[in-house]
Amino acid sequence: DDGCRLFVHGQVTDLHGAVEWSLPPEAAARISHVNIARLSPGRRYVAHAVAGEQGDAADIEIISLSPPYDAVRLTTGDGVRALVWSADETWLYHTGYDANGVLQVYRASPDGATREQLTAHGADSAVAAITGLSLSPGGRHLAYSVQNLLQPSHPYTYQPADEGWVGIIDLDTGASAAVGPAKFRGAEAGRGLVWDAAGENLLII
Repeated sequence: DDGCRLFVHGQVTDLHGAVEWSLPPEAAARISHVNIARLSPGRRYVAHAVAGEQGDAADIEIISLSPPYDAVRLTTGDGVRALVWSADETWLYHTGYDANGVLQVYRASPDGATREQLTAHGADSAVAAITGLSLSPGGRHLAYSVQNLLQPSHPYTYQPADEGWVGIIDLDTGASAAVGPAKFRGAEAGRGLVWDAAGENLLII
């Protein structure tokens, strides 16, 4: 709602903290990783990570928020770390592993019928984790944050291979670019990539 609502722990609140809407109980009962659940802008769907055998986020489930609350499972190979909806609810952007075990960015339709791989990271690419996705206003560009230094040693000795970077995908053309600030570990997980209102500048936190 143009930045005037928050979706937190299954509830939509206004900016004063008053609850205006809650997930139907039938959908809320299925969500275990509520901290990375994402409500679609029109409140028609919720996407969440399904816990695997080890309790980590293994796959993605998209639940329709109208009866009978049908659900679609997207297999990601334990690569779920970030989810974001397009403004028109046509696509859910998410992370996952490809057939070679390399972490990639994908988009899927809410019914699961269409799924497209948007990145082409090679097996030799430095992609240990993708910690955030951010769609620009207007939906032209998708930014994602790569972090390669996951468990730093103490004391830490700098290695160039530890540097993270930010990828930016042009969703109209498929072209992509990488931005690498010097000695950059990674953007803050989940909320470290923020576009300006025009979709022309990206703030990296």
